[in-house]
Formats: sequence, C-alpha cells, structure tokens
Amino acid sequence: MIGRTLGPAPLSTTNVANFYYKRPTEFLDLAVIPAPGVTEMFTFLVAVLPDPEVKPYLTNQITGAPSISAVNNVAIHCDVTNSGTFTVDWGDGTVENLAQNTNHFHVYDYDDLPASSEFRGYRQVVLSGYPTDSNNKFTQVITGIDGPFEPGYTSESSRNGSNILDMEISSGNATNYAIGGNARPHKMCERVALYNTTNNKLTTAQNTIYSGMQSLQEIAFVPYMHADSTESHAEAFRICSKLRYLPDDFADPDRYWFWNSSSFYLCFDSCFKLEYLPEGIFTKQGTQAELANVQDYRYMFRYCYYLCYIPELPNRTSGSHIHVRSMFQDCNYLKRLPKNFRANNITTSSSEELLLMLYNTIRLESFSDWNLLDMPSASKQPRSINCEGYMFQCGRDVNQIVPWTGLDLDVINNVANCSVYSVGPWRTGRGPQYFASEYYEKGYLDFTNITGLQDGFNSNYCIKEYPILKFSPNTMTVNNALYRLMFGNRSLKTITFSGFDVDETFGNGEYYQMFYQNYLLSRISGLPFNAANDSGDYSGLFSNAYNVANFEFPGLSADQTGFSQNVSLRYCPLDHQNIENIFRYLKTGSFTITLTNNNYADNIPAEVEAIATDKGWTVTH
Repeated sequence: MIGRTLGPAPLSTTNVANFYYKRPTEFLDLAVIPAPGVTEMFTFLVAVLPDPEVKPYLTNQITGAPSISAVNNVAIHCDVTNSGTFTVDWGDGTVENLAQNTNHFHVYDYDDLPASSEFRGYRQVVLSGYPTDSNNKFTQVITGIDGPFEPGYTSESSRNGSNILDMEISSGNATNYAIGGNARPHKMCERVALYNTTNNKLTTAQNTIYSGMQSLQEIAFVPYMHADSTESHAEAFRICSKLRYLPDDFADPDRYWFWNSSSFYLCFDSCFKLEYLPEGIFTKQGTQAELANVQDYRYMFRYCYYLCYIPELPNRTSGSHIHVRSMFQDCNYLKRLPKNFRANNITTSSSEELLLMLYNTIRLESFSDWNLLDMPSASKQPRSINCEGYMFQCGRDVNQIVPWTGLDLDVINNVANCSVYSVGPWRTGRGPQYFASEYYEKGYLDFTNITGLQDGFNSNYCIKEYPILKFSPNTMTVNNALYRLMFGNRSLKTITFSGFDVDETFGNGEYYQMFYQNYLLSRISGLPFNAANDSGDYSGLFSNAYNVANFEFPGLSADQTGFSQNVSLRYCPLDHQNIENIFRYLKTGSFTITLTNNNYADNIPAEVEAIATDKGWTVTH
C-alpha cells in the first residue's frame, strides 16, 4: 500500500487511495498460503471460457480440423529440490503428481464447472500446488509458457496462454518466478503476489515478471531481487495498460528493483493509466549516485498518458552514449522532466538521439532540471535537440513561455554528419507566446555554428516575439538552409536577424515559404535575400503575409543584399519609401517584382520605378 502523495508537488488532485485495486467480490477466494514467502505453494484463480467458434484470423489450419478452440489451458513449470515431484490440485476434481523440470498443461471444460461460479461470461476455478514431499522446496515456478496449439492449427498465433485472473506464488527457496515476458503473459490477470524474503531473493530477469500483463491492476507484494549483476529492465512493465501505480516497496533499497540496470528500453511503454511511481524508485532513496550502466532509455515512458510526475532519474555521466528516442513521447500530463536527468552523454546516432523525446508532452511546464549545456560537442546538432522537429510541441495547452533550458545555441556545432541537419528545433510550438526572459537577456539565439535551420520555427502559431536570430552565412553550406524557417508564425509581428555580411552567400533555395502565413508580421530586419538561384527559392515567401511593410537590409552597399530572382510582394502594404529601399537593393538581372494589391503600387513615382527598371527588372503593379 502506498501512503504518499503524487511526488513532491501538488501534481494531481486525485486521491492515491483511488488507485487501489478492489478485488471483485464475485471472484472465488484463493487457497490460503499459511506463511507467505516461506511456505512452498502457489494458488491461481482461472477463468474458464465457453468454447468459442473457430478464429478466422488464424492461419495454417489442418485439413479436417475441428471447428472449436480449446482456449482453457493452464501451463505450469516447476523445478523442485532433490528432483522431486510437485502436486497440483487443478480445482476441477483432478489432482496430479507432476514431474519437475517439465512443462505441464491442463485443459478445463466449461461445462464441468458449477454455474454458480459464473462471472463476466466465464466460470471460475481455483488451483493450488506444492512439492509432493514436504521436505523438498521449489527452485523455480514458471507460468509464462507457450501453451499448446489450438486444435487443428499450427501457426504461432494459435497458441493458447493461461487465463489466470489472480495469482499468488510463495517460496522460501525459489529464485525464479517467470510469469510474463515474451512468452505468453497472462493478459487477463488483474492481481499478482510473488512472495519471497530477503533470504531467497529472486534472480529472475525483471522483464519476465510483469511485462505484457494487460489487465494487471495490483501488485500485492513486491518480490525481493538479487543485485549481484547488471540487470535489464527492458519491457519490464510494457503494456501493463491498466496498472495505475507501483507500490512504494519498489523503492525499498532491500528489494533492489531497478538496481544496476543496463536498459530501460520500453520499460513502461503503453502503461496508459499509470499515474504514480514512488519517490526513490530509480535512486534507491539517495543511495545510488547514478544509473551508471544504463545505455538505453528509448520509449521508457511512451504512452504513459496520465503520468504527471517522474521521480529523480539520474543518467550515466561517463562511458558509452545513452539513447533517449521517444523517451517521454505522448506523456500528455507530464509537467516537468525528472530531476537530474542530464544531456551530457546522449548519443549522436541519427536514429537514437533526442528524436520525438518530448513529442506531445503538451503540459510540460519546466525544463529547469534538464540542462543541455552538458551535451558533448559531438552531439550538439540541431537534429539532436529538436526531437524530430517537435521540441515545443510540449506546452501547447498550458505553457505560455518557451522555457529556459540552459541552452546556449552558440555551442551547437559539428552538424556535418547529421543527414537532415536542422529540421525544426522549435517546430510546432502551439502554446508559447514568448521565450523565457533569459533568452532576451542574452540578446539573441546564436546559430552561427550551424549549417542550416530548415523549418526551424515552423508553425509556432502563438509566438509574438523572438530574440534576435544570429547567423553566420559562411557556415550555412547546405541547400534550403532557411527553408520555411518562420512558416505559419501567425502571431509574430517583427523579426530581427543579425550576422549576415553583404558579401557572403550561402546554399540554395533559402527562402521558400519562409514567411508563409505570417499574418501579423510587419517588419523584417537584417536578412539578405541575395542567395536565391531561381524564382522557386522565393515561392510563397510572403504568401498570406499581408502586413509586411518594412524591410531593413543589412550592410551599407546597394545591389548586394536584395532579391536576386523573381519575387512577389502581393498584398504587402509597402509605402513609397520602402518600395524605393527594396529597389535600391535589388540585384541586377532580368527579373520581375510583383507589387499588386498594394495601395501604394499604382502611383509609384517614375524616378523610383526607374531604380528597378534600370537594373533590368520588370515591376508589376
């Protein structure tokens, strides 16, 4: 039982007691284990279903096979000291002494069980087992076993698992309880109690205990685990989709859960209803300095829709790189990242880095405990920081400020080995209106070491003001470096660039749809437009940007920084002074500038229009 609130902050109004599982009163009582953790015994409640019709999705049906499926098998494997046997009372009148170290199966007949046990469309039976010789003990009890094929079928999808609803296993000697994992997890099981003591800790692989138990709602006893070696927690609770909490005993230092972990890959993936993890579960209440052996955090909390707080989760600070792809993906209620999870050792692999790490964390409010400054230089690539273009998909509903991450963008470098270089580090920020004050106090976002920033701020619908965007064109060597940079910034009013030298050129196709649907944008300062190679580079550049009225080009020299291909400024409310300014900076060539649907365009003074036409331009108005 857990007796604390949801973490150190009021992150939920839900009473934790509401998480507790209420065993249905209609369930039959399990056999009584006299001394849990000492007595050598197991007892299961099993659902027995009516024989269903043949399943149409199964393949490899044997010709002439029967048209019904025997789905009511229970599988059990026990090892016993002294090579002894074990006895099972199957609960339907059958009692057997069974050989150890062998898979055994028992098939129930729905019609043989009393109708009084009917519940939810199935009938119930309670089985129990123990070593036949009371002097012997279990060494392992395994129920996660591939069952037999359905009658008449040979495909793997036709194998049956056990329809266990409630289970208790107790031993003062056994070191392995494997009931889940990649074999046949008990998809109907709602409650599990695996009893042992500190004197017979389990060496069971922790990802073979609960993984895949889709109906699990209560872990009534947390077993003691050995800590002698590094342990994988990959998929440990994967698809425990009805589990709402882990008991506080998972953080008990004596139980050694999550100790010396090598991997958290998919650990809590698809735990859709998980709301509570006990404090200290990953740190052993302060006794563990770091999770020194963990390399893989991929998908660790993916689809934990209701988890709003994650206890302290330190990561390794040395050794091989760690992987964090989709680690918090779709954690819709997560409000802050776990304390002490740092970015100092994140891999540079294009498929394993920060891609989708924070995707759809729409209520994330703070990055204060997550410092990107410690990222190694080899991984400071825009792609590494952008979660596949969705860094600020987070905060869409609540957060109105792009949080300060401790990130100085001037440390971003070495993007040459990044195949997609910089696809949208702040793309799709649908909630924030401003950046944190620290960004403005610094004065700029420094992109001087990157090769490009394609889609960098795409679809930031609510942002009203950016810090100055500082670039160095001589480092932007890739094509489409500024492609759709500010696409869909519907609330932005002004934007200022710096660092562009008039004599520098960079890449190709820089300006495609760069300010598309910038409905409120009125002023663009410091951006040269001289690097376009064809009119397609300017396609949609100012489409639906109805308020752009002022251009302030960098540099002092005319005919250097302005448009270099056909360009449309339709609907832009440019006055004669701004039109003249644009004309003076046009690069010489046989091109067309379109100024239609502009109140000032029809009466441009002849001497002003001549500035453009003398350079070979056609002015359409």
